[in-house]
Amino acid sequence: MIGGEPEWAEATATRLLLTFGSIDSVLSAHPDSLRRFIDDADLVDRIAIAKSVVMEGLGEQVLRARFDLADPTLQYWLVGLFKGRRVESLHIAFLDQADCLISEEPFSQGNLQGVSGNLRAIVRSAIALDASAVVLMHNHPSGNPTPSAADIAETRRIGGLLESLDLRLQDHLIISGCTIFSMRGGKLL
Repeated sequence: MIGGEPEWAEATATRLLLTFGSIDSVLSAHPDSLRRFIDDADLVDRIAIAKSVVMEGLGEQVLRARFDLADPTLQYWLVGLFKGRRVESLHIAFLDQADCLISEEPFSQGNLQGVSGNLRAIVRSAIALDASAVVLMHNHPSGNPTPSAADIAETRRIGGLLESLDLRLQDHLIISGCTIFSMRGGKLL
């Protein structure tokens, strides 16, 4: 037994780890995937709650911290935002003048081919938060973090429009699996 847990808990944990490969993958699994291996709806719900608790804890650590991709906590948080998503989703991080995270918001969800954002809504939120900079973040469920030509063109368009409003586009991150591609780091901004 692990820590006094009943034997069924240890057996279930072992089965899940063998099936999904890691705790991260178990926490990121879609509930339908978990139900194939767990015949207990309450346990599936508890796993979803555990992921939320982990993400909240990471969110607390990155909030008001400098948005620095070299920070492993920020990397884990970014990967966790998109882990297990089957369609592209766009999130926006709003930064203050010192590039510290003020807030993160999900903005839109696309389909398997792409996602687009409402620039007016992004600007409205940035102004309401008194943000100085914006980081666009979206996932590629395909497993390939390379930006498409459309990703690059739209990023440059948004960057130009934000600049005209005295807002800086700090970066556009593409998350795929555990990989984070930075358009700024890739010299695409």
